Amino acid sequence: MRTQSINGKNRHHVSFIDDYSGYSASYYLKHKNQAHKAFLEYKAWAENQTGEKIKKVRSD
Repeated sequence: MRTQSINGKNRHHVSFIDDYSGYSASYYLKHKNQAHKAFLEYKAWAENQTGEKIKKVRSD
């Protein structure tokens, strides 16, 4: 993002979308290198909610 968030702390975001259900989650990041941690948080949440493991990951 060219401008910071309202709280002035975040300049980046990453989105995760489940192709099957269409559920999406966004994480706001201070730095791009926090994307891996955000994915691990989403992965833990999604696997806990469904009881299934993530089988494939697509990115662009």
